[in-house]
Amino acid sequence: MSLRRELTKHYEEYEFRHYRCTGSRCGFEMDGIANLDITCPTAGCCGQVTPRGKISAKRMVDDSVEYFGHP
Repeated sequence: MSLRRELTKHYEEYEFRHYRCTGSRCGFEMDGIANLDITCPTAGCCGQVTPRGKISAKRMVDDSVEYFGHP
């Protein structure tokens, strides 16, 4: 089974969100599993990381495969 197919099978079990920091001078953003409690890693930032729009499992698979460099 290919990595893409295996990830698709497992990722369908989760809901994903795009997260963004509310800090006025912070550009921290990430995609992750919904309902995570994320603290902004930017030094000196007092903002909170809040969930934004939903991300499809297909997009998460594509991003994961691209990030890790698999075909």
